[in-house]
Amino acid sequence: MAQVAIREYDAKKMFSEYSGSLYEGYLIESESDFEIFKEKNRNTEKKWVIKPDQLFGKRGKYGLV
Repeated sequence: MAQVAIREYDAKKMFSEYSGSLYEGYLIESESDFEIFKEKNRNTEKKWVIKPDQLFGKRGKYGLV
């Protein structure tokens, strides 16, 4: 079976569309995306988690863990 790398953001977004739940994630690919994100969320009190996603698969196999 072929494996395709997929970002966690995309997987969660697809799952939320399928299940009908709400997903409030953002994909930031550049500094300008981050600046836009900061402007949109300047006055909110929500806490956000930033996760780097490098599309690694089989990290243990390659000794990267």
